[in-house]
Amino acid sequence: MRASRVAGHGRHYGWRIEARTNDKPRRFYTLRNVGTVNVRNVMLTGDYKELTFLDGQSSVDVAAGQARLFSVMQRTGNQVGEIHITWTPDLPDAEPLTWKETPPVASFR
Repeated sequence: MRASRVAGHGRHYGWRIEARTNDKPRRFYTLRNVGTVNVRNVMLTGDYKELTFLDGQSSVDVAAGQARLFSVMQRTGNQVGEIHITWTPDLPDAEPLTWKETPPVASFR
């Protein structure tokens, strides 16, 4: 999945969720900042029993072009839910923004 939004002055925000592996009941993904702006306080919420960054932090900073690993545990069944990505651009007077993405299905190990 890839999402992008113009931020002005040649800057844009964007996220891509890349499937890694599926180790039932946990699925692993990469969250990539495909925008041109560094971001801070990235938090993930959504339609999952558990949704965590692999380093255990509840929020992370992600530089433009960089990525963070995270995992999800499905509530029930095999249905993929929406993930809400909330972050603050690392710009003066920036306000938090939220993006909604549905991750691709990860392959089984």
